[in-house]
Amino acid sequence: MFGQILSKSIILFVGAVLFFSPVIVEAIDCPPGFTPKEQLCVANNPFQGTGIASAQKADVVVLQVIKTLLLFSGSLAILFVIIGGFKYIGSRGIPELAKKGKSTIVYALVGLAVVVMSYVIVLIITNFLKGLN
Repeated sequence: MFGQILSKSIILFVGAVLFFSPVIVEAIDCPPGFTPKEQLCVANNPFQGTGIASAQKADVVVLQVIKTLLLFSGSLAILFVIIGGFKYIGSRGIPELAKKGKSTIVYALVGLAVVVMSYVIVLIITNFLKGLN
C-alpha cells in the first residue's frame, strides 16, 4: 500500500517538474510560403493586395459591392427560373399549378432583365465618371 502511494507520488512529482519547467525553444525553419510567428509556421497570404479589402478608394469599394450584389441577384433569378420550370413540369396538366409555374418563370425572367439592365447602367455611369477624371 505504502509502495503504491510512494510510486504515484514520485510519478506525480516528476510529471509536475517536467510540466512546469521552462521549455527551451529553438528557432524554427519554415518551408517556403510560410513565415515563423510565435513558434508556429503561418502561411503567407497569396491574395495580399487584391480584392475589396485592399481597395484604396471608395469608388472601387462601391463598384465591387454593386457587382457582388448584382451577381447574387442574377444567380437568384436564374435559380427561380429553374424552380419555375420544375413547378411547370410537375404540374401534371393541372391548370392552376401550370399557371403558378409559368408566372414564376416570367417573374424570374423580368427580375433577370432588371439585373442585367442595372449592371449596364452601372457600367455606363462608371465609364462616364472615369471619363471626367
